[in-house]
Amino acid sequence: MTPPNQRNMIVCVGDITPDIIIPYGETLQALSQLCEGKVVTCNPVLRPGGSVANTVATLGRLGLQPYMITGVGNDEYGDFLVHHLQECGVHVEYVYRQKERMSLILAVIDSKGERVIYLFNGPGAKLPEPTREQLPQDIIPHIAWVHANGFANDATVDYLEACAQAGAMVSFDLNLRCETFGFQADRKARILRAVEASNVLLGSGLEEFAPLTGKADLRSAVKALGKSDRIVVARDGHNPVHLYVDGQYETIPVMPTKVVNRVGGGDAFNGGFIAACAAGLSARDAVRWGNCCASCAISSHEPHSIQPKNIIEDMVAAHYTDY
Repeated sequence: MTPPNQRNMIVCVGDITPDIIIPYGETLQALSQLCEGKVVTCNPVLRPGGSVANTVATLGRLGLQPYMITGVGNDEYGDFLVHHLQECGVHVEYVYRQKERMSLILAVIDSKGERVIYLFNGPGAKLPEPTREQLPQDIIPHIAWVHANGFANDATVDYLEACAQAGAMVSFDLNLRCETFGFQADRKARILRAVEASNVLLGSGLEEFAPLTGKADLRSAVKALGKSDRIVVARDGHNPVHLYVDGQYETIPVMPTKVVNRVGGGDAFNGGFIAACAAGLSARDAVRWGNCCASCAISSHEPHSIQPKNIIEDMVAAHYTDY
């Protein structure tokens, strides 16, 4: 592919997975209804997923025509995921086929829509780990924004650093998942390299910020990672979002939302945030866009159910009176 002639590419590099949504809470309710003579069926559902893939799909839904760099299996799962990205408006020229099978995400959903995530690597399966050769070097001068997360390997962090050196904006979502991947010294060093390369650092909850900072509360952790040239955003479920920008700290309330499934909510937030920043909006308004995109995502059972950009703008204006 011939890259564009100007710096306008938004690129996401990282994980993509088939998600198996397990409706544990609904199943418990269905079992209790059997005693009342009501029969309700509940079955697992296959959805396109992966944290970075969820973010790039959100950007696609918002009309930004982003690019995804990742690997998928040479099988039906790979076909399913690539087709969905294309439906979302994502460029897939840099999605390669890996010889390994694909890792699966098992998302167990309780009765309140809260989820517990498990990574399942079947025989011969793994998450994408692109090599330098699979990360297109020729497009770096044309990248305006690049996004990755805590699943990044060394080659991906090298790529972020090269993009930053070339003048691109770099966003990085911690997405540590220490309970699954641990936080050994080599991984921590790699994460810290990515943090240093980033202009925007995103994450969710103290469980992601505490391991890096040693701080016992989100406010302190966010401030510890903030710099004059780095925005820090900490999502915190239904609680306000923490924002550090230009040496100033504030919290921004989320939108009241009837939650049906929290899977991908933070990733949708990231997509909304990046889209708003790319449109020249302030970090505060970008958080508001992120909140609205997250609300769309977690209030629907459908994957990547993000409204068009003009609807998101209307939602932000309706909920935040000073927008």
